[in-house]
Amino acid sequence: YAAQPEESQPILLQQVFPGVQVPAGRVGELPRAANKSAKKVFSVTMTAYSSSVDETDGDPFTAASGAKVHDGMIAYNFLPFGTKVRFPNHFGDKVFVVEDRMNPRYGRYSTDIWMPSKDAAKQWGARVVRMEIL
Repeated sequence: YAAQPEESQPILLQQVFPGVQVPAGRVGELPRAANKSAKKVFSVTMTAYSSSVDETDGDPFTAASGAKVHDGMIAYNFLPFGTKVRFPNHFGDKVFVVEDRMNPRYGRYSTDIWMPSKDAAKQWGARVVRMEIL
């Protein structure tokens, strides 16, 4: 295992896999995860919900995907379950996963974030946030 170069230095295939031959004309660099950009970025209205009977259509502790509610899950209608997203202006690098759905009346540019209490959800209110699809 080769020593990692400083952050500003590229990681070369030869450093990770000694003896590998890089064809002529190829740079042979590996991408850094920190430099990976989002596939798509747009603004959505984010509201919050909690596990209370009056906020759900069924079992308040089970999401539409079948997963149990947990920190880091969101409801969104227009991405497949399991899609990972970020809201960098409000949550930094924290990754959220689409595991629930909203009522269709909320449309394409609305998402719901799960919170552990109704008071926390009310305190969040509704905000326009930048959403990055990973």
